[in-house]
Order: sequence, then C-alpha cells, then structure tokens
Amino acid sequence: MTQKFNPKQYQGKKRVYVKVPLSPNISRLYIWGEEAHEYLTPTRGKAYIASRRRSGEKRAKQFFRSVEEARTWQKFIELPQNPFDPKKVANKSPLFSQVVEDWRKRCLNGSAPGTIRQYQRLLRHHFGMLMSKHINEITPAFTDDWLDVLTDPAGHRMQNPNRKGFDHELSLLGTILRYYQNYCDRYNDPDYVVPIRDRHVNRVQCVKANAKVAKKKDLSQDEFLIWRQELAKGKYAELAPPLATFQYYDALRISEAAAIFWEDVFFDWNHPEDSYILIRRHIDWVREKGVPSQLLPGFKNSKNYPNETKKLPMYPEVFEALRERFTPGDKGLVFQMDGSFLEYRWIQHAYDHAFERAGLPYSATHVMRSGGSSHLLNHSSGDANLAQQQLGVADLKTAMLYAKKEERALMDFSKVRWQQWNLQQTQNTQTPKDEK
Repeated sequence: MTQKFNPKQYQGKKRVYVKVPLSPNISRLYIWGEEAHEYLTPTRGKAYIASRRRSGEKRAKQFFRSVEEARTWQKFIELPQNPFDPKKVANKSPLFSQVVEDWRKRCLNGSAPGTIRQYQRLLRHHFGMLMSKHINEITPAFTDDWLDVLTDPAGHRMQNPNRKGFDHELSLLGTILRYYQNYCDRYNDPDYVVPIRDRHVNRVQCVKANAKVAKKKDLSQDEFLIWRQELAKGKYAELAPPLATFQYYDALRISEAAAIFWEDVFFDWNHPEDSYILIRRHIDWVREKGVPSQLLPGFKNSKNYPNETKKLPMYPEVFEALRERFTPGDKGLVFQMDGSFLEYRWIQHAYDHAFERAGLPYSATHVMRSGGSSHLLNHSSGDANLAQQQLGVADLKTAMLYAKKEERALMDFSKVRWQQWNLQQTQNTQTPKDEK
C-alpha cells in the first residue's frame, strides 16, 4: 500500500477519489493496480470529477480530462470543443509513447548503463499520464495538470523526505519534446512548438518544511584533510582514506577509483613524478533489488579515449597513499574486501559518517570529483584546460560545472600583481652606477 492514501480509509477499494488542492468540489480518480500494489493514475479516459450547483438547480457532476476544464465548467462557462479529441477530429500527431521509443533508439542507446536506468526510472514513475497522449495534446495547460499531480502535497511523490524538486522530470519532458521538434519533419508537424513555459520552470522546486538543505560541492583541500582524519577513525581505516585520496586528487568517479587494478598502477621509483595510472574499468553498481553489481571494461565517456583508456599522473598524495598499500608482486583490485570489489553503500556510509563527524556540509561520493577538479584549477594558475583533461569531459563548459575558483582566488591574483608591480618599481628606481 502506498503512503499516498490512508489505508484505513481506502483499503479494499478499486477506485478512490482524492480532493485536488485549491480546487473545491474537484477530485482526481485513482485506480488500484494489482501488479504495482498501489493506487495509480488512470492512463486513459477522464480522471477529474467536478460538481456544481446553481441556485434553484440540482447538483450536477461531470468528468473532465484536466483541472482547468473542471474549473471552467464550475464557473458555468461553456467549454470549447477539444480539437485533439480523437472522437471529433482525426489526430495525426504521434503518441508521446511513440516519440519516447524513437528518442530512446536515436539518443539514449549508447549512454552509460546508469544514465539509461535513471531515465527509465523517471519515465516509469512520473510519465504514466503522458504516455497515452498525442503530442499535440500536451499543451501548457496539460503540463500544468501533470505538475499538479507531481507536486501534490498529499501525493506519494511528495512523501519522500529527500525530494528537493521535480526539475529533472521537467527537463526530461523538455528533452523529449525538443527531440520531436527537431525531427518534426518526419512526423509531418513543421509548426510544432514546445509547450513548456517559464511558469512551469518556476514551480518544479518543492517548498517543504522538512526539505533538506542542498549540500555543498566545492570540497576544498583543507576540508578534505580534516574529513580524511575522521575517515581514518572509522571501521575500515586502512582502506577508506587511500581510496578517498586517490579519488579526490585525480577527480575520479567512485566507480572508476574503486575499479583500479595493480596492473594499472605504474610506479617509477627513481623518478616518482613520472609515475602514472591507467583508468580502463568501472564498477556498475545497479542498486536495484535482485540485480547484482558487476565489474565492466571502460568507463563513462571512455569512447573519447584511444583504446578506451585514460592516463592520469600520480600526484604526490596519491603516490604515497598507494605506495603504503603496495607489496611487490601484487595483482588484482587495489581496493577490495574479501577478494571482491567494494559495494557502493559501504563507501557512501563511510564517507557520510565521516562528513557528519567532521561537521562538514557534504554528502555522498561525487563531491570528491568536483572538489578535486576545483583543487586542480586553483593550484594550476587557473588553467581550465587541465581540469577538462583530468575530468575527461567533452568541453570546457562541462568542466567548469565541476571545477570552481575559490572565493580568495581574485585576491590572490591581486597579490601576485602587487608583487610584480613592486618588483618593477624597484627596478625602475635603482640608481645606475656612475661611470668614471
């Protein structure tokens, strides 16, 4: 039973009606789904029921496709004929579900498995009421109705305490509709315009009393060192700190850092600055019940590299962290537990508890990637190209989403300029020796 409804009130009923917020005498229909074992919005037909009564008349009830239609009918305004009603006009535009399948084949296939799963999860949980609609039925008003369902304070989607908003869902809808717009000539619909408006963008952020404050991402080196001390006090003090050091200074995804083999680590004992590491595997943590995680070749964006291998320098901090774990003849995973790769939940648990003990406003593992790239940017004369190369992203714009200049960077630059200025003034005021 979903938390969307009170089980004592609705248990055993196949159809239930829930009041629409800020809409008196308007309710939305939900139908019990046996397979999903929860109440779902109907994918066909009219899901809203409204009632009205004029003085001297009996109360009237009627079903509608949207809240706006129900409100208009309540005001005794005659509804215009729906030009997209298949019963009245031949609708030539494709179904939204058909466009989704086309978009999957053309754009989504070939993406990282985790990215594909994330999009499929969003489509499965939040796009049910759109799948049976024709594209030209998805109007700005219908988008409002869709967001009404997502942001319903009493809805089960809003019961998640970690829910910060529905911007990802709206962004995905815009991506699919813009895909249709770009290929509208294939669908014989050259005048199509994406129906998403500014008002939709402004309302997708949840305003909840129990919403968590957004976590920071720019983990500085000073903060990292404080946090690593707390990480070393945890249960696996010998394993977690070197893993975090490797991930932070090389700005790696945790799936890449945890998949390093000793065969990928090349020490140069005579010239440590020439040591390097090859990134050519990743762990696919599915994080779905009943589906095992696995070690796979390549990594996200690995197709942009020769032989799908990224070569990274071994910074002094990483060199020392790996040297302490290395024994001549070592093979297999560098970071392992009982001969197997680490599970993501174990890593996240260790990281989050160390952040909490250190009193730092960070969480999860990806903060190491953004923090490490920012550290490189701030200690390499601000060279964004180096940050891009280390991150392995396609363009500088994407790199700068990760790497951020510190607040003191401008003042530090000013100090350098002052040093140069003073040196120049000293040289100009030097008295030349008298020639005799």
